[in-house]
Amino acid sequence: LSMPVVLSCTHRKSGLAVVVCGLHLSVPVGPQGQFDGQRQSLELEGCLRAVGEQVGPEGSGSRQAGPGVIVAGDFNSLPASALCESLAARGLASAYARVLGAEPPCTTVNSDQGFVGTVDYVWFGGPGLRARRVL
Repeated sequence: LSMPVVLSCTHRKSGLAVVVCGLHLSVPVGPQGQFDGQRQSLELEGCLRAVGEQVGPEGSGSRQAGPGVIVAGDFNSLPASALCESLAARGLASAYARVLGAEPPCTTVNSDQGFVGTVDYVWFGGPGLRARRVL
């Protein structure tokens, strides 16, 4: 399983606390080439558990309490996936969708496998955080 990188930051001027998690989830393909999102779900749960340990009990229930949260990286999941839906259900928002009104058509091109699509995201939530621009 992939290991997330989690750190806690505090903005010097405002005092805003943010927990940031960077990750790279597995490609959701089983041993026979079939779709298998179970490993990804376990990896994401590990990331969110690590974030929760940094957030603490005051921020564990709702993204409205406690520090802000940013979860970013290669999710290897398309925008309509159950994985992305689960992040939205937890109160996190996609920075791309917030700024552009929808996910971009492409964040990754893999010419060897003939893949062009969106699998990379910056999800965020909590007090004081907002997406203003994206690349």
